[in-house]
Amino acid sequence: MSENILKVLDTIFEGVCRPFKVRLTQVLTTKSAMVLIYKLANVLDFYSRTIGKVIGSKATLPAILLECKMETLKVFYDQLRDFSEKLQSSPPSPPANWHLLTKFTTRSTDW
Repeated sequence: MSENILKVLDTIFEGVCRPFKVRLTQVLTTKSAMVLIYKLANVLDFYSRTIGKVIGSKATLPAILLECKMETLKVFYDQLRDFSEKLQSSPPSPPANWHLLTKFTTRSTDW
């Protein structure tokens, strides 16, 4: 593409960046599920790379998408840390049929 077209696209996409970032911040503060946050980070990474290839990685939109990806990953890792701390402080009780599971896994396999 010509450089003029890329500049126009960058200018057009600049208007989308601020509302997008505000909306993403709202989503991240709602304590969404960890899996959703992780998927969102991957989608942001994909579009950052894809759009960066089309309009240039130094354009505004790919930079904002990459910034949003980093923010999303930070939230994901914070949630993962909190979840692991919760599991360490109060591990779940073993299931009622635990004795059946231990017999099955420790039994020798006679075919």
